Amino acid sequence: MGLVTQSYISSLTRKPPGVIAHRSLSRQAFSLLQARTFPIYFLLCTTLSAILLALWSTANIEVFKHDEGSFNFKSIFKLGDQVVVQCWVLLLVVVVSFVNWFYIGPNTNRLAMQRQRQERAEAKPYYDPGVSQAMRQLNREFGYWHGISSLTNLIGILATIYHGLWFNVLGLRQRPIMAEIF
Repeated sequence: MGLVTQSYISSLTRKPPGVIAHRSLSRQAFSLLQARTFPIYFLLCTTLSAILLALWSTANIEVFKHDEGSFNFKSIFKLGDQVVVQCWVLLLVVVVSFVNWFYIGPNTNRLAMQRQRQERAEAKPYYDPGVSQAMRQLNREFGYWHGISSLTNLIGILATIYHGLWFNVLGLRQRPIMAEIF
């Protein structure tokens, strides 16, 4: 579910050629669509990945225990165990989605709106060669935050794909995981 959500929202609101929203909407309307869609998207990614991490950790709890049954803190650093690696991968998805939801995304949206206000004040588009120094600074800042947002989103998507492929190829061969949860 998480990968489907990530793929759908990313393809709907990103700029590769052929994307319906980018081609059909004005730049301002497209920015508004992204500003309204991405917080929900990152909320879903954070929540679904956290649930998946909790389910995965619960189903594989024996990996994290001593023989007598108490929690073994050192076990979370056993990167030779694929169950532990998958926990770290899922935690990475939770963290990058959460940071994008609460910090990177709001900064990107704030700068996009400031840039649109500056465009109206100057009566020039942001890419016009004769824009003011203030607009050039906004363009730099927006480009930085948009790039960071895209990079963290890509990391989350790749980590989710990695987990899905690993689980598909190796996860079910080890033992039936879901039987212990339900």
